Amino acid sequence: MNILQLLVKKGMLKTGDISLLERDAKTEGSIETVLVKHGISIEDQLKVAGEHYNIPVRAIPPGPISHSALSYIPEESARHYKLVPVGLDAGTLEVGVIDPDNIEAVDALQFITADSGVPYKLFLISEGDFARVLNEYENLTGEVGEALSELETTSLEAELDGSIEEQKKDKGVTQERIKADAPVKKIVATILRYAVEGG
Repeated sequence: MNILQLLVKKGMLKTGDISLLERDAKTEGSIETVLVKHGISIEDQLKVAGEHYNIPVRAIPPGPISHSALSYIPEESARHYKLVPVGLDAGTLEVGVIDPDNIEAVDALQFITADSGVPYKLFLISEGDFARVLNEYENLTGEVGEALSELETTSLEAELDGSIEEQKKDKGVTQERIKADAPVKKIVATILRYAVEGG
């Protein structure tokens, strides 16, 4: 049952509004956005859906998601199944979903978490929060990718400057090694920063 039908059942929408809202959603890109413009807040939408599916609702506060939580569900799986890790609490992976009717997503989540042996708890989240958590994957991979690019550039410069053996003979070898290690340190620092900020 979709959110529009649930809202009609709750008396928050009229049956005649459904076709108009669905048409608007095709141009706006999201039924969630259209409903907000129609005067039904995201919180109310989640509350109605959460009650129907008997799933707790979660609003994700601003700030990064811990890297350890993100590591349980690969980005590709998160995008495909529309579920994202939103935290770790007492050894339980908290997972946000936007479509509780998606049985395939729940089956995939059971498969993913069975391998790691970590139990999970489902939460209903908004499409906006889902998109924000997906950006966390991109931010992390983007920063690590940038650091790796610097590492490749440094390696290429080292090759152009001469062989490694020649550099070892050079008195400035320590300085070269520091320059070569800098991108690796940046990768580690990025991962540690995400871990610390994510708690």
